[in-house]
Amino acid sequence: KLAADIDMSSIEEWSPIMTADAKEVHFDGNGKTISNLNCVSANMPSLFGILKGSIKNVTFENCTVNATTGTTGTGLIAAQAVDAEITGVTVKGLEINVKGSTATFVGGLVGKADGVKFENNNIEVNVNDEDGDNKMPDFVAGMVAIAEGKASSFKNCHVEGSVIGNRYAAGMVGFIYFADAVVTNCSTDVKLSSLHQYGGGMIAYSYEGLTITNCHTTGEINTINAYNGGLLGACRGKLTVKKCYTTGTINNTVGTHV
Repeated sequence: KLAADIDMSSIEEWSPIMTADAKEVHFDGNGKTISNLNCVSANMPSLFGILKGSIKNVTFENCTVNATTGTTGTGLIAAQAVDAEITGVTVKGLEINVKGSTATFVGGLVGKADGVKFENNNIEVNVNDEDGDNKMPDFVAGMVAIAEGKASSFKNCHVEGSVIGNRYAAGMVGFIYFADAVVTNCSTDVKLSSLHQYGGGMIAYSYEGLTITNCHTTGEINTINAYNGGLLGACRGKLTVKKCYTTGTINNTVGTHV
């Protein structure tokens, strides 16, 4: 439990706490702020690395995470979150800098989620093409790159900023795979650049199991290929959408199913 704000500017290169044999952790931010975290680790760049347990009631401000060639899982809180709860997290001014196209699972909060509850989280993030060459990895999103395995849920969450990615790029979740995810009362306001197929203002692609209720998206989507949408890029299998809407613009250069 945090007793005071923490300024991490004196730590030039943060390394994640756990990258193997993760123990269960319950982190209470107690309404405090962690600022100026700079993570450049080649292995699971994030605060925790692997999160099992929970993190709640904390603000992150002016943090930077760098995803480089070959990194597996990238996110401010965790590269991988398993059987976890992430609630009451506010993120201000997060920059995720991606170098090269071989980093995998780049998310604003979490790279890969397996059985995770996300609730009452507000994220301000820019995912950047550090090379400036328009060569980005697949699975890039403002909150979670991929949700798979056990069902994850998203409630009362908001993402704003900008995201650029190749396939499966999205404002909130890049890919949902056999996870029976539930998304309720969520919103995005994102400028999304989708360099290939499957881009979504909220979710890029769902495979077998997604329910979206009372959600909305706005912003701008720029795409040069197929299967891109204001709310959802594409889906296969079970999908339920209730009381949702999207506004903003979609600019498509080449492709169908937009």
